[in-house]
Amino acid sequence: MLYQIALHVKSCDTYRLGIAIDQVEKLYQKVSPGSISVIFLFTFEGIDLFYKRIVTEDLVKRMENLSTYGVKFKLVLPNAEKVKSDEYPFLDIIDAGLIELVKLYRSGYFYISI
Repeated sequence: MLYQIALHVKSCDTYRLGIAIDQVEKLYQKVSPGSISVIFLFTFEGIDLFYKRIVTEDLVKRMENLSTYGVKFKLVLPNAEKVKSDEYPFLDIIDAGLIELVKLYRSGYFYISI
């Protein structure tokens, strides 16, 4: 069974993001590596986690670690120069969150709003 999960991060609440990351880490411990695809999509106030550098160092390290397992982190950011790509190398900067959500939905991803 292939688990496809899209986590839509719409708030800049680091506590809730931490819980979501914790759950994804646990999921990766329970399923075989090739049977899961997880994408975090940061939009709305979720952008501020990186734009205003609210995200904690611990969460950044955990996201970097998850990215080595294939977890994708996509940040909707029209002004890409506001976030340094070398500061968060695991982030993919995209232009339009709605288009990404439609793509994920059509691909069969389970949607979870954070």
